[in-house]
This record gives sequence, C-alpha cells and structure tokens, in this order.
Amino acid sequence: MKVVLHPFSAICYWLTVEALPAVSVRLDGRHAKGFTPSRGVADYLRAVCPALSFPVHVLVGSGRRTARADFCFHRFPVAWQKVVFYPVASGVYVPSPAATLVGIAPLLGFEDLCFLANTLCGCFRLDPVSPSGLASREPLSVPASVGELLANNPRIRGGRSCAGVLPFVSGGADSPPEVFMKMVFSLPAHRGGLAFGDVQANRDYHPSPRGKSIAGRNVLRPDLLIAGPKGKAAIEYDSDAVHLVSSQAVRDESKRLALEADGFKVVSLRPSQLGNRLYMEKVGAELRRNLGLRPLARMDDFLEARIRLFQMSRTYARYFDGTLGENRGASGLTL
Repeated sequence: MKVVLHPFSAICYWLTVEALPAVSVRLDGRHAKGFTPSRGVADYLRAVCPALSFPVHVLVGSGRRTARADFCFHRFPVAWQKVVFYPVASGVYVPSPAATLVGIAPLLGFEDLCFLANTLCGCFRLDPVSPSGLASREPLSVPASVGELLANNPRIRGGRSCAGVLPFVSGGADSPPEVFMKMVFSLPAHRGGLAFGDVQANRDYHPSPRGKSIAGRNVLRPDLLIAGPKGKAAIEYDSDAVHLVSSQAVRDESKRLALEADGFKVVSLRPSQLGNRLYMEKVGAELRRNLGLRPLARMDDFLEARIRLFQMSRTYARYFDGTLGENRGASGLTL
C-alpha cells in the first residue's frame, strides 16, 4: 500500500524537512489505488511525519473510500503524470516542492503564493526545537524547477497562478521576515512593492581592504543589496529574536561600518518598522533619491495593492491548523 500525500498535506513536510530526499520516483493514479484508510495508517503517519496536520489529504485512484475523520481524499490528477514524487518513509510519498506549490496555488492570492514560493526557495526551515523557531537548510527548489514543471505540464491546475509569481521568486532568504522584506523592495508597484527591481538576498560581498579591516573578515552577506545609477544600498533586518548576544551585535555593527566605508547606504529595519506601510514608503522614497532612481507614481490601484501586501499573513500557521482545503470537500469524499 502506498500513501501519496496531496499538496495540502505535503506542504507541512516541506516546510519542516531538513533536506530534499536523495531519491525521487514517478507515480500515477495506479499507484494510489491500494490506499485503505485506517487508524493504523493514521498513527503511522503521525509517527513518520510528525509535522502533518489532520485530517491528512491523500491522493487516491478512482472510486470512493470509506469515510474517516483522519483523511480527506482527492482523485489523482490526470495532468500529474509527469510530476516527481519523493519517498519520505516506507510507503509514504509526497509531490515535489514545485508540484506542492502548484497544487496549493488555487487556494492562495498572489501575495501569499509569492511568500510561500520564496520560502521553498529560501535557506531556512521551520524548527520547533530551535529557540528562533528556524533552522538553516539548502533550498528545496529553485524558480527554474518550478518553470520546468509548468512547461512539462501546461494544463496543470494552479499553473497559471504560479507562472504569475515566478518572475518574483528567487533564493537566498534566511528567515520569513527576509522573505517579506525582499517582496516589499522587489515587487513592482502594481503588486504593492517599492519597485527596486533586482534585489539580491544574502549574496556574498567582498569588501575593500579598508572594509575588510573594519569588519575583520573577507566576506560580508548583507540581507539585501540594491543598486542604482548613483549609489548602492544594503538593507539589514534587525530582529531581537535573532540577535540575542552582544558578540552578534558587535559583529553586525562592524558589518554596517564596513559597508558604509565602501559607499553603501545602510538601512536597518526592526520588525515594527518593516511591518509599517507608511514608514516603508518613506524608506523607499529616500532610497530612490539616494540611488538616483525616479520616484514612484502615486496611483489608487498601487495603494490598494500595497495595503494588501502589508496586511498579508507572514506566518505559516494556515498550513498546520488542519483547515487548508477544508472548503474543497468534507473528510472522506473523493474530490
């Protein structure tokens, strides 16, 4: 028997797993026909995938299944014949991060989908054991892999929504606030962003000899780097939850001084500032002047989009509370 998780449940696994599994397989509806729900299967899933929320959404072959409160059934999509799956435990499979993103896309608006896509391409995972709630990991996916999936499955449901966010997805973010910060600075104005275009997240910067002397190291990694015709800027997220020790504060200050010595305009943002739309608009306007960029046009539709962006949820609670996809059918129904 194979248990094939639907994206609504697979996302719990991908947000918390330490690394991409080494082996991948291809499955279709035939592989999902043998699934029979039981309390034993539910207990097994709780043991091997503790991050899963219940009811668990599973992909099944044709035909109805006996209703059970622990499971929601979804018919294996015909368009998923070219989708890659990963075995995560004996008999348990999840669709690839890219396929999981596409499968969830119909439930999410642009801002939430962009946030999730950049998370899966980021360098962190959720870790309830860590004091910060986060841990480092290699990116699970890259924009190219999402684009390849869409190209190979042109009729896949959710593909159009993912294609719309793909130009604004890149790797490098080390935390959820950095994902949001990158969205704020990089998204175009009609999507609510400050429209700085190509914003680089956590890229290595090799300072000048003077900068190296100040920083005491040869490589710096600003949270965001922005370039303009008349200058360059480094944006740093200053979170009390991350910077807990004085040695880290000293290291951050030397980094700031080194970047300023190399001609960067350095902007440090605290959580309350990053979440304040009016404050960030002022930061954006000042940066545009410093970098020699034209001011943004003020239009009502831009304002509405910006309000939506700053009001979006910047957590992942919805994926773990058991309500994702609940309006897609009651537990036990074949969808």
